[in-house]
Amino acid sequence: MDVRAFVMYQDADAIRDKRGGTVYNNEHYQVTITEIEQLTGLRFVDSIYHANPLYYREDNAQPGENVVHVPEHIEVSKPEDIIAQGQERQTLHDDIVDIFIAAAMVDPVGPDAHHEWVSLINLGNEIVDISGWTLSDNSNKKLLIDNVLTDPTRRIMNPGESVVIKDVSPLQLSNNQDVIMLCDANGARIDRVTYLKHMVRTGKPVLFLTPRDTLE
Repeated sequence: MDVRAFVMYQDADAIRDKRGGTVYNNEHYQVTITEIEQLTGLRFVDSIYHANPLYYREDNAQPGENVVHVPEHIEVSKPEDIIAQGQERQTLHDDIVDIFIAAAMVDPVGPDAHHEWVSLINLGNEIVDISGWTLSDNSNKKLLIDNVLTDPTRRIMNPGESVVIKDVSPLQLSNNQDVIMLCDANGARIDRVTYLKHMVRTGKPVLFLTPRDTLE
């Protein structure tokens, strides 16, 4: 028996949303039983802990599962994202490599196909080679960035530099909501962003960074 626990945080945007559920980030997370207890005051029997695949403390993690951050929070946008007992986690380099998904044209004027784009920015202090990197959406379609940036010099991102992936086909960014993920040549996740329907405007990009992000 496996026991999975999930949480949707009620953030500041949700509290301010007087219309009810129209502007807040509805990201779901798979979490540990201990965190559910701390958030709710509930208490569960020991068998529930043993059947839960996520770890609250690092010293309980098993070799080969690739557990790095504890307590574990796993973003869940589709059933395949849910972690089972003994399953290896995706390698996360979000906090190591400072390349970010800055914006995406989700609903261009006219046909979407071949007109959607995604922009990346280097907010770090080091030059980063993005050769072999991929973009993917929530339906697991993948784009090898090399196929768009055919000039190898464009794949070298200097500090403060941005690049636009002008045609993200075969990705098909939904106008309702979707996930965009950036991974390096080894499959490690570099960045992951989500957007909802209210964020999409025809002919205007969805922005994922705030001015504060660019200053930090």
